[in-house]
Amino acid sequence: MMMGTLLAIPIFPALGALRDLSVATYLLAVALILVGSVWVAGAASEELGERDSPRIVIDEVAGYVAATGFLDFSWLAAAVAS
Repeated sequence: MMMGTLLAIPIFPALGALRDLSVATYLLAVALILVGSVWVAGAASEELGERDSPRIVIDEVAGYVAATGFLDFSWLAAAVAS
């Protein structure tokens, strides 16, 4: 399991709770996380002068959010998605 995935696990139940309150707000949050992650990873790559640097973990957070996007939270789902 990678560091970015470990950092993303707490986001899974938080987004699930948000989805229960408002699907529109949930979709907006997921879109912002995904788009923001791509932008941040690109900017960090340029700043570091490395493509796909292991120091950049935000892409793992985005991948985990995408992988768990339509799942209900459970520890089993969190483990399988990681």
